[in-house]
Amino acid sequence: MNKTILLTFCLFISAFVHAQNYHLDLTTFEEKYIKEILNEVSQHKDQKEYAKAISGYNEIKKYLDTIPRLIPLKLILNAEKAKLFEKLNQYDSAATLYKDSKEIFNYIPGIIQDLPDIYVDIVIGGIQVDKKTEKYPQAIQELYNALLKVPGDQGKLRSKLYYHLGYTYWYIKDLEQAEKQFRTALSYSNISPFFKNSCYMGLGDALIKKDLDSSLYYYRKAEAYFANKTDKTNYQINQTNIANALILKDSLAKAEKILLNSKEYFENIKLTPYLIPVYTLLANINLNKPDLKSALYYLEMANPITLTKGSLRHREKFFETYVEYSRTIRDSSTARHFNNQAKAVKDSIFNSEKLTQIEVYEVKHRNEINEIKIAAQNDLIASQIKQRNILLISLIVLGVLIFILFLLYKQKLKFQKDLLNKKDELANQQLATLKETQKAERIQAKLDGQQQERSRIAKDLHDSIGGNLAAIKMQLTHLKSEEEQLNYIIKNVDTTYNELRMVSQNLFVQPADKPFTLSLEDLVDQYNSNKTIVELYLFPHNQINFISNTIQTELYPVLKEILTNIFKHAEANYCNINITVHEDYLNLIIEDDGVGFNPSKANLGLGLSNIKTRINTLNGEIQIESIPNTGTTININIPLAHA
Repeated sequence: MNKTILLTFCLFISAFVHAQNYHLDLTTFEEKYIKEILNEVSQHKDQKEYAKAISGYNEIKKYLDTIPRLIPLKLILNAEKAKLFEKLNQYDSAATLYKDSKEIFNYIPGIIQDLPDIYVDIVIGGIQVDKKTEKYPQAIQELYNALLKVPGDQGKLRSKLYYHLGYTYWYIKDLEQAEKQFRTALSYSNISPFFKNSCYMGLGDALIKKDLDSSLYYYRKAEAYFANKTDKTNYQINQTNIANALILKDSLAKAEKILLNSKEYFENIKLTPYLIPVYTLLANINLNKPDLKSALYYLEMANPITLTKGSLRHREKFFETYVEYSRTIRDSSTARHFNNQAKAVKDSIFNSEKLTQIEVYEVKHRNEINEIKIAAQNDLIASQIKQRNILLISLIVLGVLIFILFLLYKQKLKFQKDLLNKKDELANQQLATLKETQKAERIQAKLDGQQQERSRIAKDLHDSIGGNLAAIKMQLTHLKSEEEQLNYIIKNVDTTYNELRMVSQNLFVQPADKPFTLSLEDLVDQYNSNKTIVELYLFPHNQINFISNTIQTELYPVLKEILTNIFKHAEANYCNINITVHEDYLNLIIEDDGVGFNPSKANLGLGLSNIKTRINTLNGEIQIESIPNTGTTININIPLAHA
């Protein structure tokens, strides 16, 4: 813990508690004094001089005992000091500190509601000591008591307590209760991601004998989360669990590969307690190969760690594996020795007195919950009666107020009605004037557009129909009695007829007094045929009628020109037209499934030139995307600000 962390620690406590009922604003002297000692404590902890670090905490405690308002800091100090006693294996001293801290919470009213985070951390610290000293019934009792005291709206903290309750049941091999507690923890929507995935690991442990596939499923769920963490300790613990499941599924090669990686990790960072299950499982795998030499090697590696630092569950698994090894090599004496050791561990776990205590705590917890529910129900009934009386009085007062307000409202309504009539008259006049103005502008724009249309149609007649008729004339001049040449002329005449039909359609000009959307729909209907299906989508439909007359006047012939080109050249079966009005621009997209073309190599004909000229007039943009034999997409954007 460096100076920055120490300062953050003090400031956090000050900010958090000051917002509650406790004032922890440190004076300059207090802050300087405490930080100096904490700095020394930090140095001792870094050098693993835990006894000296505890002495530093004791010096701070003497000072804190003289200042009642610093109780929250004292609580945290006790928890930190207890952790140091655990490192020194002085569990009784650690348990005493946690107990003292819990007594502070018991005799100060409301402190648990004000400092729930600190309370839960102290409870969890205490039950961790209970589990290390094999006091599982006491740990379960403490967790049940904490669940009664932590408010129901503290889901994040309650999920932590249920998680630890789940693993406490797992240690005593009550797997059904363990699964229940893990699932209860997961039922809280605001459970932290860490504890959520830790509960997945817990479910994997609880289900490994009942449903191996489900167990492996939950291990895999946790794997994805812990793999992304910088500290890989929990990831490797979970990997060890996965390896255990794989061994039970006879996937020994996969399990061994995982365990060797975990072994390397834990050996490098010297986390020896976590090596116990790794060595034990590797021994188990080598017994199944069989490779008795390697099996013995891993058992001997696990032996000293298991005897000094192993939990009851780890010792039981280790002793059982050693018994299996001894029986394999026909060493009955060693097998009996470790079998007795395993039996002693099981007796310790399943001690009838402990199990009876746990059952008593469970019954007591259920009764206390029922009492809380009854008290809450009585409070609710009393509250409902009180609320009903308040509601009755409020309704009477409200009725009087409503009557008075009704009289005032009636007078105001009359005034507003007269004012609204005047506003409606003025609005109708303005609307009529606006419609007349828009109609005049539309007519003028249509007249201008018609002149341009005449010029374009004249060129179409000259270039297209004139050329075709000239060709027909030449063919008729050289006509012979050959059927092939006659068929060619007939085809040419048919083409000329179709183009004449298209030119006649282009002579149509959008009616000035007709909604723009109807004009567009009529235009599309002209081009719809069995050969080419044209679909039109307008959004928002009504808003399109209110775009400026200038845009309407130019957009109509642009769409007509594009449809003409599709009909003449694209050989398309389907054409889709989308017109969308956005906040500040209009978007037109035309797509067909025709033969397409290469835009970079295509000649800029009169039709395409006219389209680009009109779009440029509106300060718009046009993009043409086409690949031969895959269709064509034309995207046009026109700024509405142009109007």
